[in-house]
Formats: sequence, structure tokens, C-alpha cells
Amino acid sequence: MHWDTSQDDLGKGLGPGLVALLISGTNRVTAFNIAVWAWAPCAFFQLMLLFTLAEDEQTLQEVLQQQSNDRDGDGEGSCVELADDG
Repeated sequence: MHWDTSQDDLGKGLGPGLVALLISGTNRVTAFNIAVWAWAPCAFFQLMLLFTLAEDEQTLQEVLQQQSNDRDGDGEGSCVELADDG
């Protein structure tokens, strides 16, 4: 989950600095309230990714199959199945 990891790293790296800026512009309680509620839009977009996973996996399988066929030249390429965790 590259997207998830990237967003988590950005939050860990930029979060404290943004909270410090908010504290300097407001008070400590308001700054932390804003910071805690900032997760809501992020959580919403993460949840929306859930609805694309099955289609994304199918597309990936098709691309891998096509690339395998192109590489083999005989049209009988192998495709690696992704593990089904659900």
C-alpha cells in the first residue's frame, strides 16, 4: 500500500510542524482539535480506495497476462495469482 505508507509518513513528518504553526496562531487546545479532526478527510479518501481494489486487481492481472504473453511469444504465458486475503 504505497499510498497509505506515503500519507502516513507525510503525517508523521509534517504534522508536528503544522501543529506548532497552529499553536502560534491560536491556542494549544484549538490547534490540537484542528489536528485531530484533520484525519476525517484522509480517512474518507482511504475508505474510497476500498471500492476500487477488486477492479484494480483485475486490471493488474490482465496487464501481467498480456506482458507475459508478449514476452513468451507463444500466447501461453503464465500469470501470477495474487493471494486472496478475504
